[in-house]
Amino acid sequence: MDTRSVSSGGWASGGSSYNSSNQRGKVLDKLFSKKNLGVNSMPVFIHGNIGITKIRIPKERSSSPEASSPAPLHLNESYVNLKRQRSMAIETTSRKLSYSPTYQDDLIEFTNLIREENAKKEVMRVWNFILTAEDFLSLVDPGPISRKGIDACLGSLKKKNTETLKEKDEGKRVVIVSTSFAWKIFNLAQYEDLHASIYIMTYDLIIFPIFIGYWALLVVDIKECKVSFYDIGNSGKYLESILVNCFRFLQQEIHFHNGPHKHLEEIKALRYENHQDHSDISINDSSTYILFKVNELALMSECDEEINIMDFKEYLAKLIFKDCERID
Repeated sequence: MDTRSVSSGGWASGGSSYNSSNQRGKVLDKLFSKKNLGVNSMPVFIHGNIGITKIRIPKERSSSPEASSPAPLHLNESYVNLKRQRSMAIETTSRKLSYSPTYQDDLIEFTNLIREENAKKEVMRVWNFILTAEDFLSLVDPGPISRKGIDACLGSLKKKNTETLKEKDEGKRVVIVSTSFAWKIFNLAQYEDLHASIYIMTYDLIIFPIFIGYWALLVVDIKECKVSFYDIGNSGKYLESILVNCFRFLQQEIHFHNGPHKHLEEIKALRYENHQDHSDISINDSSTYILFKVNELALMSECDEEINIMDFKEYLAKLIFKDCERID
């Protein structure tokens, strides 16, 4: 487990990266030199003792435009690789589904039917998202799941969380940020007018799906006062900006929604924890991985077994088809 803490008077640069532990150490030594401490405003990770270290979040923003602007992560450049990854992964686009007899016959028929359609044809509505044939097939074919496919799955997993809480007296209420909203939080130069329609600090878990060349997951656990980052690539490239911008956003939401002072104290007490489980999963399957983790968190169930990517995608396809409104 990686343990670090953050201290800052300003914003991190989204372009900084550390390719190895040796390079990271050299960079940290340079940044923490007496010469730099007085002039450098970049938030810096420092190695803590064994265990989980406390995160010291940045001070409140000043009124200056410079202080109001988090560093953009420029993630859109790396997202163009997603379609390339998908096209390389799908080698059997003409295959017919042959799942177990318990699999819904109408889903099999629907899936085989849309294989004959234009990939860009709109075939279903799931929550607030319109999915094309290509979007839905990304759930049943090998390779990455499309962005809209991810959002549709997140909506269905949130629904299952609500249903589970009704059945049980214990559990955690989750709020899941859409991929587009998360992109705005972590990629825009300014987000003064960017606010959630609900007050997210009343939930137990706040989940952010983030694309950093592949999909990663940031989870803020208010109950346990910790932040977890699920990153199968373990690159660490954007982690500084992700953590700092996240805390800035939470601070902003508390002020905007006139939240109680105790919520400010709660985010100040947050600790950071880096998760590197399932390192055997390909980066090409990072979209499926983050949905697997959201499923665990939303349904309060942990699974230490190896993930069967295609079995879990089949589960997601069933989930989406159950909640969708078909477009003829």
